[in-house]
Amino acid sequence: MRRVIQLLVVLACGSCVSGFDPANMATSVRVFATKIDRPYAAPGDTVTLETLAFDGRADRSRPLKIVWFPVLCTNPENEAYYRCFADLAGAGSSGISIPKDTDLTDLLPSGPTYKVTLPADIVAKHAPPPTGENYGLAIVFQMACAGRVKFVSVDPEALSMQNAPIGCFDESGVRLSADDYVLSFTRIYAYEKRANQNPSVEHIVVDGQPAPYGFSINRCTEAKPEACAYAQIDTYAPDQAQEVRTAELDSEGKTRNEQVWVTYYTSGGRFDSDAKLLFDVEAGRVPDSRNKFRAPKEPGWYRLWAVVHDNRNGVNWLEVPFEVR
Repeated sequence: MRRVIQLLVVLACGSCVSGFDPANMATSVRVFATKIDRPYAAPGDTVTLETLAFDGRADRSRPLKIVWFPVLCTNPENEAYYRCFADLAGAGSSGISIPKDTDLTDLLPSGPTYKVTLPADIVAKHAPPPTGENYGLAIVFQMACAGRVKFVSVDPEALSMQNAPIGCFDESGVRLSADDYVLSFTRIYAYEKRANQNPSVEHIVVDGQPAPYGFSINRCTEAKPEACAYAQIDTYAPDQAQEVRTAELDSEGKTRNEQVWVTYYTSGGRFDSDAKLLFDVEAGRVPDSRNKFRAPKEPGWYRLWAVVHDNRNGVNWLEVPFEVR
């Protein structure tokens, strides 16, 4: 079961229990990642967000729509995203009260991309950390909903991860299940001097061979997926994907490189691991980042996603089709 709020973090598991779909298998509405054109922005910058979502439902009679909530939450208390729910409900700085059960679907910005402008004083209004350079934090909410987006309600005194003021409903007003929507959020960090780029990524590698435009694999004919033959899937990111964390010192007073890893998702079949490390902070490129991929039983065309992250809010991705014979 998935939480109403999916936290877009890496939950890497080395194995999954037989009989249950692993997290990397997309059989419902999913939001895989959201990237920002400047992972570390400057105060006053206008940044572009882009969300990677997929509708893996068997029944797609209700189309999927991505909407954005035009309320920029800045420097919430304890940096807790759910502290922003009061702003979404109009109980915060906006001062606009939204009636319960209001259908917001056609009123909200929609599509995979969205632009926001950070306040010029976002860093100045953030409490300085005990050590290191001060920063500002902005949070943007988006929803992938195969239905109608409605305002529900929120009690400002009972804010929590589960108490979201937005819901996804069908045409008759019935609230949809977690398979039909994802309410997610993106953190934007602002610094006066610090900068970061999204990690560059070039192509998928299948059994040692580059496969930028897709690949073919034999279908699984075994009763248990773990007994199927597998392909070795890797993601090639060039050396410049890992940046030096210039002017950032760790607890030992050293300047380190970024950590870079990849998370995998597929519309059919399964990976043995949800995530693989590509670059280590000290050793650089890891010698073996291959992931075992086991094909589905049904022939046809499917999709695979490789989402590359660094540990400074950077994201990039590849999407390739593959044929199961």
